[in-house]
Amino acid sequence: MKFLTPDKSTTLMRFYHKSGKVLLPMTLVSGGLYKLESHYYPVVAIPNVLQVAYHSYVSTSAVISDYIKPPKLNKLSRVLNMKCHAFASVGFLYYICKDIKNM
Repeated sequence: MKFLTPDKSTTLMRFYHKSGKVLLPMTLVSGGLYKLESHYYPVVAIPNVLQVAYHSYVSTSAVISDYIKPPKLNKLSRVLNMKCHAFASVGFLYYICKDIKNM
């Protein structure tokens, strides 16, 4: 169940830190392309949604590791963290794909 504790994996944390450097620029480019109603918007928006979701998931996992100590509550929090981030990501991707059909 390594995916429930990404903050304890060196490989996943390395990717987290590298991807953090392009988080803001990609978000700005994605927002700009959306405002301009560019056909390239989905090409940038889909990886951006996945990157923001991953970054948020790992950050929340680190907070859970630091502040929630009882084992049962810790595991419940991690499962909820995974489900909420997956649900939100699917929702954003659905919105983007629906927007592609309207272009």
